[in-house]
Amino acid sequence: MFWGLKNRNGKSPKRVAILAPSLALRPAKETHDWGCGDNQARRDAIDFASKMGIWGVWDLPNADSGPLDPSPFMPLLAGALNPVQVSVSPEDVPCLEAADIKQTVDPTLLFHLRRGLIKYPTVLLLKRMVLWKAFRRFQEECVRTGHQLAHEFEAFCSARRWVAPYGCYRTLAELFGDGDWKNWPSHLTTHASSCKWLDGHADRTEFRQTCQFWQFVQWLLHRQGVALKQYATERNVALIGMLSFATVGDRWLYPHLYLENWWGGAPPEPAFIGDEVTAKVGQVWGGDVPDWIKHEEEGFLWHRERTRGLMETSHCGVGDHFIGHARGPYAFPFKGSEAHRFVGMSLDEMAAEMFRTTARRVHPRYFPRQGDEGGDRDLNIADAKRRAAVCRDEVKAAGGFLWVGEGLGKRPDWLTKLMDDEGIPDIVVTKYHRKHDFGPYKGIDELPYLRVVTPATHDFPCPREHWEDLAAAVAACNHDAGVERGRYCEFIGLGGSTVPTSYTEDVRRAVLRTHLAAPCGLTLLGAGDPFGWKFKTHEVGRADAWAWLRRYDDPLTAHLDDPAAEEFKQMVRDSGRRSHDD
Repeated sequence: MFWGLKNRNGKSPKRVAILAPSLALRPAKETHDWGCGDNQARRDAIDFASKMGIWGVWDLPNADSGPLDPSPFMPLLAGALNPVQVSVSPEDVPCLEAADIKQTVDPTLLFHLRRGLIKYPTVLLLKRMVLWKAFRRFQEECVRTGHQLAHEFEAFCSARRWVAPYGCYRTLAELFGDGDWKNWPSHLTTHASSCKWLDGHADRTEFRQTCQFWQFVQWLLHRQGVALKQYATERNVALIGMLSFATVGDRWLYPHLYLENWWGGAPPEPAFIGDEVTAKVGQVWGGDVPDWIKHEEEGFLWHRERTRGLMETSHCGVGDHFIGHARGPYAFPFKGSEAHRFVGMSLDEMAAEMFRTTARRVHPRYFPRQGDEGGDRDLNIADAKRRAAVCRDEVKAAGGFLWVGEGLGKRPDWLTKLMDDEGIPDIVVTKYHRKHDFGPYKGIDELPYLRVVTPATHDFPCPREHWEDLAAAVAACNHDAGVERGRYCEFIGLGGSTVPTSYTEDVRRAVLRTHLAAPCGLTLLGAGDPFGWKFKTHEVGRADAWAWLRRYDDPLTAHLDDPAAEEFKQMVRDSGRRSHDD
């Protein structure tokens, strides 16, 4: 499971990681807190993991999601990192002076930003204002004089084909207040046409400066990311980065790699509770749909480039929506805002409705082949095998330890075997590890080594929230909730005891021990799970005014002296999952 890692007895090790979304973290010193988790805060998470004996820190995609949207799963362009995560300090930013911060930042504003939900646009604007000062000084003191830093910056931009287009895209996204190029004026629908428009504009000199500024920000993020990886390595902590499946703007840059008039997503999930559209129509994410035939003709260059970029700042990688990557994307001929109209329709009825409104007789489907029967099944498996190897092999070539496929959701029956054959661990959320839908849990010992086991991902209720939701439903005389709570108690080893009505210390310990005891190579826990916190960064169906904007109340290292921390360290030792072998 882990390439290049072995125990002293020659066996493959077992490890534990914490899910710690970067934006949700806080730095060790409040004076470094600019209102959202950034690279200073990530250092604190590394220190926490190192001192707790935790092997890895698992992050969500650290991608630039635009001027307004904090969701990391729909970034602007592949490769671009999130500007709000720049550590803004003279130690971390060349040509930045302490006076720049003092003259620009109002302490009262920082006090406000550090409290409550992340004020994403405000944090981004504040960091932009400070970094602009560093950028102008960099031009004067480094670029003009031919300083070594200027050569480093130039080499960074030259080695990555997305950097210059990113500067253009980010400038336009800021100019129009929208990260989605489809909402820009019609003459800006490609990179080439956008460059032509900027070059002919009366303010072209200022626009060129802005384009270069955003390239400078990406260089800073890359430098800090490389330094952070080294910092983690020295502390025996693995950084586990993640790649989103889709992007917003890559069709603007590489139009030949995408299908026209289709929106990416996932097929219906009949077992999904609480969202009728997801259960009956599917999830319409809105991203462009890749043309896999064109990608393969280019040798999957787009995927290879972004995987190499991820591994420059991470030790391990995770591919989001591995089902779509391997099986081929599931796509909709309508936007997410229209999906509710099709609830309750069959595919034929959807096609008829589409024809009535657009003259296109189409319906949601997989690409490039709709079905998994007969010869198509064999072709799908062969395609998936080639695609699965692309990112895995890039991770290996970069010296990475692990490549995980996030295979959650509706999937073909052949995919699990293929992932096992290709040595790509799948993620298992124990809440859904059942003998059949909504039935009894499978035993934790039934999981194989080549899995990542977790009680919850960023989309699911953490153990405490899951327990409290069940307790509330039981109190409301929901019979099914009572049955489910009984099953969960049996799963975590509390089946013979009186069922607590609250998330007690005994329940917390039972949840942790159960997941640490799994035979899986990696156990993934939320950063707050060792302490029984109720925290989730995202909830499917919640408004964007809330999603992705929550933060932990304190730096993780502030809890190293909690009794629960020492208790968890001992649990990790007892499970044989320490960050290194004695």
